[in-house]
Amino acid sequence: AATTHVAVFYLDKFLEDADRSCVELTRSFLRMLVCATVLIACKNVDVVIPSLKALADVMEQWDRARPPTSSIADIELLMLTTLSFKLQPPTLRDHVALRLARDEVSQTTGVAER
Repeated sequence: AATTHVAVFYLDKFLEDADRSCVELTRSFLRMLVCATVLIACKNVDVVIPSLKALADVMEQWDRARPPTSSIADIELLMLTTLSFKLQPPTLRDHVALRLARDEVSQTTGVAER
């Protein structure tokens, strides 16, 4: 439940601050944003929300460099390059939550990890 709240907060903040002329908010863009946010939240990361411009730049890079088959891990890694974060020591609970979230995301989006 906590990871869902973080993802929803992140998405709400993103949409609230969005300059609609800067980027077209497509379904795939938002899906990648939410998936990455859930995975980041599962790792107990203190996240600083980046600007819309930074996110748009990252997604443009993703579109240009996207391999034929992409994994959630690739998306997460790309998103982490634009976030200021501080990792906390992971616990067994964090690892279990991360595995459950990845399984749920795979079932929901049809995107499996490599």
